Amino acid sequence: MQLNVSANATEIQAGQAINVSLRLSNTRAGVLSLRNASDWAFRGIPIAVWEPCDVILPLEFLVLKGNYTVDQIIAGGNNTTLSYTCLEATSINHVEFMPNSDLANVTGVYSQGGGNNTFGPYVMGTNFSIRGYWDQITPQEASPTFYSPTFDGFSYPGIPPSPQHLFAPGIYTPAVADEWGGFGVLRFEVS
Repeated sequence: MQLNVSANATEIQAGQAINVSLRLSNTRAGVLSLRNASDWAFRGIPIAVWEPCDVILPLEFLVLKGNYTVDQIIAGGNNTTLSYTCLEATSINHVEFMPNSDLANVTGVYSQGGGNNTFGPYVMGTNFSIRGYWDQITPQEASPTFYSPTFDGFSYPGIPPSPQHLFAPGIYTPAVADEWGGFGVLRFEVS
């Protein structure tokens, strides 16, 4: 499996947004079947690559002010699960990636009445614009409103919540992690 992360620029002006693209792909010629691993290099804001109430979302991101290495992000990373709730949810426990593709089907247990359900195929990636950054988020800051798929938080397919701080001049480090231990780190400058 391969996680690709890119941005549309390495330098932007204060007040501008930067566009981030990411894709989680099966690079093998056969189907890749994975169970939930929760093997996060670091935790961040969940990215909805499938409907948010089909939890657990497999990708999370951070945007930090400063020039951070991967080791610094991992060492200082928030390893607390930042979660949200839905009244009717499906707990995803199995992801099946199509051959040589970023398409996947997901299987999980429906919270109301049980039973396995399979959904998809979903494109395991998204594009979104960000206009600011987040300090590393504590569980106390992870309020249901902030992470709600229907209020001020993200919405399917991956619109991030409003940033804590707007971009000011300086270096920024966006990073994305997947639940199977993969991650990607970028850097850009705001002038």
